[in-house]
Amino acid sequence: MPRWLALSVRASKEILVGHMLEKAIMEKGIFSNLKDIAVPVHNVVDARGRVRKCALMTGYVLIRAVPDDALIYAIIKKSHHILSVMRQSGHLQIIQDHEVERLQLSLNAPTHGGISIAFNVGDKVDIVRGPFKDLSGHIKLIHLSKKTVTVDIKMLGRLVPLEIEISHIKP
Repeated sequence: MPRWLALSVRASKEILVGHMLEKAIMEKGIFSNLKDIAVPVHNVVDARGRVRKCALMTGYVLIRAVPDDALIYAIIKKSHHILSVMRQSGHLQIIQDHEVERLQLSLNAPTHGGISIAFNVGDKVDIVRGPFKDLSGHIKLIHLSKKTVTVDIKMLGRLVPLEIEISHIKP
């Protein structure tokens, strides 16, 4: 019976490993026991304002397979980006179906245009571009639709709110 397992992979190689394993499913032989691959991703706006896909669980890829030592060995040997299969007390760590479903439901939850950013309200940021370059402050509001943030900076002894493009700040 197929079960969900977690593969430990090199950070930032999750999507690449997912594609490689999807191709392996098409192969015959040992990989016929590999039933499904899940690489939870979400959209992130980087410091330059570009939207890119980012793995939600850095360093992990989920696979649904019949637990078999020969299959596990073949998967690890398939790519140098796959480090190991998660184990607990020497046994394969099985992930329950309802945990994977909950993770997939949380990914399908409504967001602001399907975009999240690497900043939160209250985070201290530095302004790296524009007329207020080299100032720092704390994020007061995030406007995902406009790709801007409101940052409170201290000017003349008072906090002044500035609306700045996301690409103009860094943590």
